[in-house]
Amino acid sequence: MSWSRFPFGLESSTAQAILAALEESFRSGSWGDYEGEPLERLKGLLSERLGMAQVHLCASGTVAMELALRAIPVGAGDEVLLSGYDYPGNFRAIERVGARPVLVDLEEEGWRIAPDSLAASHPPSVKAVILSHLHGTTAGMKLRTDLAKQRGLWVIEDACQAQGAVDGGRSAGSYGDLVTWSFGGSKLVTSGRGGAVATNEARIAQRLKSVVGQGSDAYPMSNLQAAVLSPQLESLDRLHAQRQETVERLESRLRQSRRLKLARRSSDDSPAFYHWGARLLAEDEQQLADDRHSLGVFLANSGISLGDGFAGFGRRSNSRCRRWQPLVHASRAAAETILIHHSILRHYQSDVESIAESILEWEAQ
Repeated sequence: MSWSRFPFGLESSTAQAILAALEESFRSGSWGDYEGEPLERLKGLLSERLGMAQVHLCASGTVAMELALRAIPVGAGDEVLLSGYDYPGNFRAIERVGARPVLVDLEEEGWRIAPDSLAASHPPSVKAVILSHLHGTTAGMKLRTDLAKQRGLWVIEDACQAQGAVDGGRSAGSYGDLVTWSFGGSKLVTSGRGGAVATNEARIAQRLKSVVGQGSDAYPMSNLQAAVLSPQLESLDRLHAQRQETVERLESRLRQSRRLKLARRSSDDSPAFYHWGARLLAEDEQQLADDRHSLGVFLANSGISLGDGFAGFGRRSNSRCRRWQPLVHASRAAAETILIHHSILRHYQSDVESIAESILEWEAQ
């Protein structure tokens, strides 16, 4: 059997383990059950990795975020701090529970929420903050969680891009009152769809059960999805180490770039490279847009797909959100971010320097 049909050229040993899990699920008949060993096994693996006692599996990472908000609970009249540059689904999840996003700015570099926005006093209507690990960096959870707790805020840690990452010496996803994971089709660990929300807070876990307790489960994951995820989790650390090495080789060559700002990472961080991200430097916004397009076309001619970052929320209507501060750095991040997906890094794993050479060649034009 050819393994080329597996997502992103999944290595054959993991692909074989997935196939064996699917065959066992079929033979046992558990594939059609609402509950079963594959689901329980996956919960156990996630609980151990995250250090979270309660894990609920669900239909997607976006659903996981909505469930996390409802379990706090956050609802009508409440507000949630959210970076002005973040995954759009997090903005919509806040709206879906009837609450209002309060947009805060990033640090000057990278994609982390600025600590001063968490250290400041906020009105009682602000109940929680969403902290996301983005673009091959970590969210800096220890500092930000401490600041949020000092202000009485619940912390939701969005680790959907951070499968296998280490933040400040601990697993990404182990800091928040709640943590969300995604198993969407492009993720490092994938079942096409699926997600999880986890917590150590007994009160939250109980409310979470109430939220999803409509019929058998309002937002379920299937046994078949769980069956394909466990083998991937078991090989995640080894593949994570390979991605780290690949990115180190890429960035060692790109340090001579005059047009890219590489992410800064501390020695006790080990990001998950769902995407490798960098910032493109230019004198003004129009030049940034032109250069990002030009670089994308140039790399595409070499078979390298370049992605943009998120659009950010700078232009969202005031009727939908409140801006706690000017989104200066968030707006810059939206204009400057370039991304390379982990499937491209894997494809070029043995010759990743060629990606850097193509970028440097574009610079020299």
